[in-house]
Amino acid sequence: MGGAECILLAILIEISQVAMFLQCRKNDKLQRLEFVVP
Repeated sequence: MGGAECILLAILIEISQVAMFLQCRKNDKLQRLEFVVP
């Protein structure tokens, strides 16, 4: 049981990190668009 919980926790952490990374990249693209379009 404990091992399965650790695996699930690790997967959740990975997903949250990927989601944060994608969110940062999306924000970066939006900021670049703002710089390009006056």
